[in-house]
Amino acid sequence: MKSTADLALLDRHLAYLCLSFVRQHCQSLATEAARKELSHLDYLAQLAEGEASLRQDRAVARRIKAARFPLIKTLDSFRWDWPKKINRLQIQDLFRLQFTPGQSQRHFPRPGRPWKNPSRHGPWLRRMPARTIRSLRQRYRRDQHPLRRTEQRFPQSRAA
Repeated sequence: MKSTADLALLDRHLAYLCLSFVRQHCQSLATEAARKELSHLDYLAQLAEGEASLRQDRAVARRIKAARFPLIKTLDSFRWDWPKKINRLQIQDLFRLQFTPGQSQRHFPRPGRPWKNPSRHGPWLRRMPARTIRSLRQRYRRDQHPLRRTEQRFPQSRAA
């Protein structure tokens, strides 16, 4: 068994790392793992799973609070007895969002000059042909700089 100084040091380290679930449950899960004769990796997996679950729950709560919903409605609180002709299994399947596999990370063209900052526009710029990039640069130079266009049309005479 660890001494109280070691446990206090462990508690300080976990507080510094902001691992609140691990900090609260490491003792109880350690005794349970010893009783069930679990390996170190299984014990660590339980701690990591609990910490990840806690952080996901907090993130959802934080997003709901930021959205300022007046009332939290879940699918569990829906009245399935009205309307009578609603297909419960179909609605629950729609809420799993399986109809959009791989559609979450679409890249759309952004305004601005993508060739100036390739790290920001990298995936979009890599899929563009070089001819398109050249035409974008020319169009930007021609259309976005009215001072250049004015200077080309009306050159200023130099006073000698």
